[in-house]
Amino acid sequence: MPDVPGRRKHNGYISPAPGNHSVKYSKTLNVVYGNCRVRHPGEIPANKEYCAKVAHSVARRVAEK
Repeated sequence: MPDVPGRRKHNGYISPAPGNHSVKYSKTLNVVYGNCRVRHPGEIPANKEYCAKVAHSVARRVAEK
């Protein structure tokens, strides 16, 4: 994925867009997605989709607290 100005990266991976969520949600999304992609590298769409789902799920739980 090309480097998009204004998008946050963690471990070199650009996370999915957080949408209209809080800053806490966005930060959690970036960290979880970056860590997941380190464990599931490559440009395989299934890996990216899996990591995005996991990251959004964790970010949702953290933001609710």
